[in-house]
Amino acid sequence: MDKKDPLLYSIIIEGSKKNRSILFFVTAALFPIVYLVVYFTGGTQYAYLHIMYIPVILTAFLYGLKGGVFAGIFAGVLLGPLMPLDTVAGTPQPVLNWIYRMVYFMLIGGVVGFILENLRDQVQRTFELHTRSPETGIVNHYHYRKHHDMDAVHAESVVMSVQINNYEALIILLGREAYNRVFMNFHKVLLKVLPKRALIFQVDTNRFWVEMPAEDFKDVRDALPGKLEKETFYSENVPLYLSFSIGTSLPAPGKSVHARFQESDVAAMHAKNHGLRFVVYHEDYQYDELLIHRLGELPVALKENRFFLEYQPIIDLETETVVGVEALIRWQYGDKTLYPQDFIPLAEETRIIDEITLWVFDTAFNDFESLKEIAPGVDMAVNISQKNLLNPDIVEKVRNRIRQLELSGRNVHIEMTESAMMTNRTSTSMFFSSFKDLNVKTIMDDFGTGYSSLSCLRDLPVDTVKIDREFTLNIDDDISMRYMVESIIDLAHNLDLKVIAEGVEDASILERLQELGCDYVQGYYYARPMRWPDLVEWLKDKTLPSD
Repeated sequence: MDKKDPLLYSIIIEGSKKNRSILFFVTAALFPIVYLVVYFTGGTQYAYLHIMYIPVILTAFLYGLKGGVFAGIFAGVLLGPLMPLDTVAGTPQPVLNWIYRMVYFMLIGGVVGFILENLRDQVQRTFELHTRSPETGIVNHYHYRKHHDMDAVHAESVVMSVQINNYEALIILLGREAYNRVFMNFHKVLLKVLPKRALIFQVDTNRFWVEMPAEDFKDVRDALPGKLEKETFYSENVPLYLSFSIGTSLPAPGKSVHARFQESDVAAMHAKNHGLRFVVYHEDYQYDELLIHRLGELPVALKENRFFLEYQPIIDLETETVVGVEALIRWQYGDKTLYPQDFIPLAEETRIIDEITLWVFDTAFNDFESLKEIAPGVDMAVNISQKNLLNPDIVEKVRNRIRQLELSGRNVHIEMTESAMMTNRTSTSMFFSSFKDLNVKTIMDDFGTGYSSLSCLRDLPVDTVKIDREFTLNIDDDISMRYMVESIIDLAHNLDLKVIAEGVEDASILERLQELGCDYVQGYYYARPMRWPDLVEWLKDKTLPSD
């Protein structure tokens, strides 16, 4: 059995499949063996007849309800009219005795078979959900890992990353469900144009990984881009333009399949950035080499605690008091500090983004415990990635963490950028709604830089909007920016939402935001992002500036 399989799956599904023939012969042999044991120990007057439950239950395990009932009938016949009550004296059994016993065997076999049959179906369905994308039904990387070792070195195979580049625009244009149908059609085309021996599985909303024998690669390299370009994809009978790029990593000594899949992603990214259809990875991509190096460093950085958090206070303009702090992740990369824009987009291309997000929540929540003692009225805001929406485990783990630390949901805020929220409104809405029973608040970050409409903002479970700093920094110099900020504040207030303005760097900007009725602000005028010990001292000793 695959040691990576869930236990129930291994026992009930894989176990019965792989060992079915062995179990069949063992079970078939047990019936006559039990018969002989009962016969030579004196007949059915003794308790040895109960051994017959073993082959009955084994048959139910193998063949379900019908098999269990049949085994019960067969066992009842063997230990009924064919078996004396006392084999020494030759005393026959009363008819009602063996009929009752047969019914009992049938009942036990039928009930066990029914339960195992349904359990087997349930486990199979659960495992199918685990190994397939819930939105498209296409096998995912868990399915690949079940049958293949990603850490192995497959010198004879070539791997590819095939990605749709304009998927975000298609989601906005078509909606998520229609895009998923287009994506599934794209998958069907890949199955048609790639060699039959190619393994294709989905790793992201817009990306497939492919592994194939090296001898099949030459034909694919020459023909695949052209074949895909000739295909026309439709939505509601409207032909669509699908922009795609393909990255490939060739066999290399000592490199695992997983490492080469990562290289193929870099090659596909390089192809996208340079307007190419097909790129084979090579070491001359200096920028891409840096990406791979950083990508490889991410799990190590997480394991060795090279990430750290800085906190920036959020100020209530009406009371001039600290009402919250935002947790901001940093990476100590050698002798320099990397900011989220330097590594989060890279992390979002892999599953490591889920681990990083959970690390941020854990670290911020642990600090929040101390924060409740220092400043009990101060809230904690934590950022989350759009890619986390693809992992349902994130919700449950964060919920459990909130419960374990006995945090008040009213003091916890989760932030996501406007553009990320709008990319998949349905998943976003479901994600944040799942925290509503804990009273966790939602902040739409970088508001104004995306493409929200009034109806979208109304429909999303948002409590607060945060105005991007590019608007507030120019509020004095550009009258149009001032009108825009004023419109955002009025819109938010009309929808019963609070407003945070970033980028408050001087008293003049602060004064304008106060005039416009902004609720909260962040910025260097009050405090730069700071490490936890510095924040503690700031909260204890800092006197907030006033005009």
